[in-house]
Amino acid sequence: MRTNYSSSFKSAVMEKALHRGQGVTMAEIARECGVDKSSISRRIRGSRAPAKGELMGMRDQDKRPRDWSRAERLQALLS
Repeated sequence: MRTNYSSSFKSAVMEKALHRGQGVTMAEIARECGVDKSSISRRIRGSRAPAKGELMGMRDQDKRPRDWSRAERLQALLS
């Protein structure tokens, strides 16, 4: 059975895992909080994953050249 935790609980577990002391393992934190170690690891990886487009150095407002309008393509050619 899957347990749904509140966002405040998830945040508290993440903080505890990210700021754990020297020698404290992720398994110990998971056991203490009553959650699976893989759940904590997955959330940490997800929070550190680059946003879509950041891998190619694109920002949110940037468009790919194939998404440009004809006017934008012409402007790129002229500049």
